[in-house]
Amino acid sequence: MLISKIIHTPRQIGAPSQFLFWGLLLSVLGLFFSSNYLKLGSLFLMGIYIFLPVKKVRRYHGEKLEFYLLLPCVIGIVFAWKNHLADAVRDILFFLIPYIYFLAGKRFFKQGGNIRALIFGYSKIYCVIFLLLLCCLWYEMGFIGVLEIRDFVSPGSFLLVYCIVLLYEKRKSWRNLLHNPWFIAVHAVFLAQFSRTYVIILAAFFFLSGKKIVDAKIIWRAIAFFVIATLIAGAFGLYDLIGETLHKAMSELHFNDDWTQEDMGTSYRAYEIFAAFNEFKNYSFISKIFGGGFGALVHLDFSVVLGGGEYSEIPWMHNGYLYILIKSGLIGMLCYLTFLVKIFKRAKHCVDPRGRVMILGSIAGLLLSNMVICGIFSNESVFCYIVLGYFSSFLATKKTGLH
Repeated sequence: MLISKIIHTPRQIGAPSQFLFWGLLLSVLGLFFSSNYLKLGSLFLMGIYIFLPVKKVRRYHGEKLEFYLLLPCVIGIVFAWKNHLADAVRDILFFLIPYIYFLAGKRFFKQGGNIRALIFGYSKIYCVIFLLLLCCLWYEMGFIGVLEIRDFVSPGSFLLVYCIVLLYEKRKSWRNLLHNPWFIAVHAVFLAQFSRTYVIILAAFFFLSGKKIVDAKIIWRAIAFFVIATLIAGAFGLYDLIGETLHKAMSELHFNDDWTQEDMGTSYRAYEIFAAFNEFKNYSFISKIFGGGFGALVHLDFSVVLGGGEYSEIPWMHNGYLYILIKSGLIGMLCYLTFLVKIFKRAKHCVDPRGRVMILGSIAGLLLSNMVICGIFSNESVFCYIVLGYFSSFLATKKTGLH
């Protein structure tokens, strides 16, 4: 019984296709195990899922917003001829993430999929893997801090944010929620990740929901919960570990005009922005419009150790906006912003009552995460595109009406 509650079949998890089920499962595993094969396998299976003919339960004839996600890929490929093949292929795979998973979300809607069952099912899988790996690390290494949890277990995902939002939206009474072990487990895993980015994204969801999810009772309970968590953290001596994490985050935002090797070591992300901006500034007019193509590199003034190797050029950066500019230029940036703006403008016509909150929260989350973890192209954002593709298919315009 216990195993059947943890290990879900495609039907239980709301996945109408084996390709969808295994593709998303590989994506979840990729959040824990930094293997490019898992991410590549997930993309491959999802690609099969979106192009295979299937029976459609629902139909949608609205604007094909995925065009704005595909065009930057085409631009990057066209201008990739002058760059190394390996770097170009890596960028192609990153840029395909938004396009493929957004289409998968639309296909999931057309097949009559249950988005709530999908989110809850994969959230349970995520939580079980997280807790198992955390217990293994504790057994091998003893007590570990928040930095080690993020580095060796999982950095976080949009998945748990959606799960928490849907749990609050679904609630019938607080007594039932607080007696629900699943409710407690999701919050425990979410807090254990100590991801500053996803805490802010979750707050954005609550803020955008108005009184649909958050009311005065939730605010007071959240404050009480925070006080209790603070006391527990003090009892276990976690203040120093949390303080170290916050100090590291602030130091990464320190900018300089005259960089040294030591400054780069303590404020690498800030230096990365500085170097990428200078690289783009030195582009020709045509390259500024269309980018340097897939495989374009950012040159550094100093060598940096990444993944056990030493590099004086980097193919990838944490700031997704600069990553887009370097690879596909101002046209690529305009495409992604147009995609988000069009969904934002049409969100008020969403037929599903949860759709508006999910769409607006997802847009806010992508814009925020793209500043710090290249969120638009991250494996952590896979479910964000599934959700956007699904709920954008509920959108109604004057031309298409309700569907």
